[in-house]
Amino acid sequence: ELILYAADVYKALGLAKRFGIDEATLVNFVSAVEKRYHEHPFHNFRHGFSVMQTAYLLVRDSGLGELLTELDILALITSALAHDIDHPGVSNDHLIF
Repeated sequence: ELILYAADVYKALGLAKRFGIDEATLVNFVSAVEKRYHEHPFHNFRHGFSVMQTAYLLVRDSGLGELLTELDILALITSALAHDIDHPGVSNDHLIF
């Protein structure tokens, strides 16, 4: 279900049409992103989707979309969705060597 909602964000912002991304490609891409996330309590696909949704609302409702190019928005939405791919699920304190 979240996979389809994530694909809808690209369509709602006109990104799919602008960049010629068809529905199947969107769904396949978002599915591939989802598979790269681990099932941690926080740094999981639901979190990535939540960050993507927040970025979407900022672009749509805050005026940010008027300051960015369509390519910037595509990069923002995609990076928001995928930002925690392969996160090990531990805090930064555990990552410092």
